[in-house]
Amino acid sequence: MRRLTWLEREQFFEIAESRPRTCREWQCYAFDVDHSIYSEIPSPYKENPDEDSFPSPVRRWYGRIDDQLFLIDVFFVICPNECQVWIPFSDSHEFAWQTLQDLQLLPAAIRTNRTSGISNDSKSRIRTVFRHDDRGFDYPIYNGASDDDAESLIHFLRSQDSTIVYSLGEPEPSISWVAIESSGASRIHRARYNSRTSTISVGCEMSKESQNDFFVYSESPELDARRYSIRNGIVVNML
Repeated sequence: MRRLTWLEREQFFEIAESRPRTCREWQCYAFDVDHSIYSEIPSPYKENPDEDSFPSPVRRWYGRIDDQLFLIDVFFVICPNECQVWIPFSDSHEFAWQTLQDLQLLPAAIRTNRTSGISNDSKSRIRTVFRHDDRGFDYPIYNGASDDDAESLIHFLRSQDSTIVYSLGEPEPSISWVAIESSGASRIHRARYNSRTSTISVGCEMSKESQNDFFVYSESPELDARRYSIRNGIVVNML
């Protein structure tokens, strides 16, 4: 039977520093999280443990599952309903996403059945898994290194929670997207990111505070010609 152990920060780094170094970055997962995480984890979190390395305030827990170390981060100011889990990439799994199966021991407050992001260090990006956002758009959560890679993940995710809509598609090009606010005859530039999802999300948040319509589109329409109309925090149309 697998065992989950919570660690103090000093214990975590003592173990980590005793192990051989690897050139691989740690894998990152993003999950929906409930506020009950603060009562379900018996070990106290560390707030801003490495202050200079975080873009916003963070609460962090340390632990391991059997021999696998992991970290849990909650950016409680900007993303209180999401957590990030960091764990070393596994060399024993066929596909990068299968570390998700190892994380099923985490507390129920960490909604491992509601995954919003899985990193993959493979240089191949053949097929992407998308998750539907209630605001009216799909966003990429995993770039599969093969069709089998992506299809096996989507099969697993659907078995975990059938209420979430997942789909498969082509990997998204690395291009810039802009959010524009329409005010009468004026077009006001509000945001620009190298991510379709980030730009739409920001446009949705901004539109909640405005009576005007927002539009999101790429600066490289020859690569992605989709155009999103946003009103009151929701995508109302995609062309």
